Amino acid sequence: MATALSSTPYLHDGSFWHESRASSIEDTEGVLEPFMGREESECRFRVGDLVEVLRGDMVTLEVVHALPPSPARVEEIQHKTANAYAQELPEAHLQRLCGLDYSDDSYVTLDGSESYMANHSHPLTTQLFPVRLKVPQRICVKFYNSISLEEGTR
Repeated sequence: MATALSSTPYLHDGSFWHESRASSIEDTEGVLEPFMGREESECRFRVGDLVEVLRGDMVTLEVVHALPPSPARVEEIQHKTANAYAQELPEAHLQRLCGLDYSDDSYVTLDGSESYMANHSHPLTTQLFPVRLKVPQRICVKFYNSISLEEGTR
């Protein structure tokens, strides 16, 4: 397999932020580079961190609820998927189905509203940035409460 391009965001001051080796751009053979997981030590944010999420030309304030899948979690997902479809699909289709791609290199974030289904999203790691402005305490409480509310529904 040829090598796909990586995605590399930079901060507002032009400094390097981080790299995602999982790309939405196909390699020279027309294949997407698979996402093999992200170690927790490679994650710029932790659960509970307030972040700026870039969506097109808009930035929203959100709180991190879950980190991208680890290599162990990716392997677990691939194994479960392969076992579920092994009898139904040819090997070539099975490999494609079991593979995770750039869209899986993402966090789960909450926008602070009370409904988990309405307020959660899966922004790519390249869309999250540190908060640049001071966030008022009452807004921080709202975000932290949204995490608590969701945890209570599990």
